[in-house]
Amino acid sequence: MKHITKFFSLLTLLLTLVCITSCGNDSPQENTSLDPKADFFKVTWNCIEGASEYIVRINGNEYRTKDTVYPLYEHIFPGETRMIGVKAIVDGKFSAESKWELVEYTAESVTEGLVYTRLDDETYSVYCPSNAIPENGELVLPDTYEGEPVTTFRSEKACSLGNLISPIAPNSTSNYKGPAYAGISKVRLPATLSKIEMGALFQASISDIFLPDSVMWIGDFAFEGCKNLREIRFSSTLERIGNFSFSDCTALTSIEIPDSVTTIEVGAFARTGLTKIALPAGVKHIAEYTFYDCAALSVIEYSENVTEIDAAAFHNTLWYNSQPDGFVYHKHCLYDYKGEMPANTSLTLPAHIKCIAGTGMFKDEPNLVAVT
Repeated sequence: MKHITKFFSLLTLLLTLVCITSCGNDSPQENTSLDPKADFFKVTWNCIEGASEYIVRINGNEYRTKDTVYPLYEHIFPGETRMIGVKAIVDGKFSAESKWELVEYTAESVTEGLVYTRLDDETYSVYCPSNAIPENGELVLPDTYEGEPVTTFRSEKACSLGNLISPIAPNSTSNYKGPAYAGISKVRLPATLSKIEMGALFQASISDIFLPDSVMWIGDFAFEGCKNLREIRFSSTLERIGNFSFSDCTALTSIEIPDSVTTIEVGAFARTGLTKIALPAGVKHIAEYTFYDCAALSVIEYSENVTEIDAAAFHNTLWYNSQPDGFVYHKHCLYDYKGEMPANTSLTLPAHIKCIAGTGMFKDEPNLVAVT
């Protein structure tokens, strides 16, 4: 009898842990209603204990997600009113499903005063002049202008001075000289967008952003200095992440880079709050200062396809700072020599090493006398 009681006690504990894991430690342990709410092109709802996933119904179509938030920018036009349904799928003893819960949502209207430019491919670029930023900080961009798609979002006036690959000194800013957009706290991007250009949201106050699946290009300094940015969902077609595009996004602790990305430029995630990073197999080159000064970054993953790592890509990270003095290796790369090299030092490269990081790592190093 004692064994049976102990078994059921353990089973209850395991089920409790599963429930906590499924909804997160900060969520209430029991919700009987989804209570969906829609605001600024996303719908959110309560976590239901034991739910394996949720279904969102929009315009007669159904979309599945494991999250408790779903973006609406690709499904509802600005100013449009729609009824949105949410249902939880609960994997219990009887595989029960919850009932549909509905919320009516009228999407925010397009921001007035936007400036459009016709591009060579007959699509349009758009930017928001500083004096047109809404008082509530909610910037709404349209999908079309004069019947043609809006494909590019840019800064009012972008300017970069100096050498992009100059070292990043602690507590310094980059050489970007364009306008700041601290007045923007929320952004609805066009579902037709393919490019976010240089400085488009430089130092904006946004806390989260969803990129439409059409976005292929994030330009230099695009989100630099967005210190409130905690969450970003990259598009599934993204290819390029530009120079310093997310540097100084200090609240950004976690990202998932899609497999489509092949290029990550200089200083792209410098001085962010990232704790771990996994680069997709398409990335072959890790540029200078990519993760420089990410003080909490301890786990760095990349594939065997990486054949080039530039100087200081991982400097001042938790991983680097925890390495002992001497030759520092990471996966199949000789990354650095840390500390002061003793006289008459010899280096024998292990057989698995495929690259030596940086340019001129041992230039003017008189204490290195032999390399095998």
